[in-house]
Amino acid sequence: MMRRMPRALIGLAGLMGLGLSGCALLPQEQLYQLQAPVTSLPPAGEGAAILLGPVEVADYLQRDYLVQRQPDGALVVDSKARWAGNPAWEIRQLLLRQLSQNLQSSRLVLAPDDTGFKADFQVLLAISRLDSGTGQPARLEAQWRLLDSSGKLLNSRLVELQENHDDSLASQVQAQGRLLVALAGQLGQALRPEIIRQADAREKAARQAREQEAQAARRRRERPAASSKSVPIRTEMGVFRF
Repeated sequence: MMRRMPRALIGLAGLMGLGLSGCALLPQEQLYQLQAPVTSLPPAGEGAAILLGPVEVADYLQRDYLVQRQPDGALVVDSKARWAGNPAWEIRQLLLRQLSQNLQSSRLVLAPDDTGFKADFQVLLAISRLDSGTGQPARLEAQWRLLDSSGKLLNSRLVELQENHDDSLASQVQAQGRLLVALAGQLGQALRPEIIRQADAREKAARQAREQEAQAARRRRERPAASSKSVPIRTEMGVFRF
């Protein structure tokens, strides 16, 4: 005859079953990641040397969970939706890859990992806003400054961009990714003429150096011929020319 299970064990098993079923009913966290169109990166060693950064990102963009902008401007953390990684790091990496593709240059380095890197240009960037919400379009606010290799300011701009979405969290994250792609496009447009101007200046300097070297070579070739010319020699018998 089977022994009866003690009532205490039966109660404990029941509580465990309720706990497991309750966990199964809890909504799972959704993970999101900033995305950009797949691009083909240029071959290694080609293009202008660009230092991107420091790239400053607003504090609220460094949270694990997504932040939702409310109609009154307040920011609310969505505890059911979190970033798959560090959002500030993803922002920097997305901009780096997009700028590399826009400029067709593989010689881009993200500050502060620039030890020993000699840059032709540096882009300083501060992103003060990147968010969205239900009924609120995705918005990006930033400021960038473009410096040459000597630290001289070449250009700067305040940026305000917005992108619509369908209110779902996935659509909001996609819209934020498109805003970052648009920002990288603006940086590329600002850098491209400066890169062309620098390349033209280097080509002009190289051409002048080649011309100066050619002139110096011609002068060196002419010197021996000038020294071999006959000169009059005076003697007691008169002047003889050879």
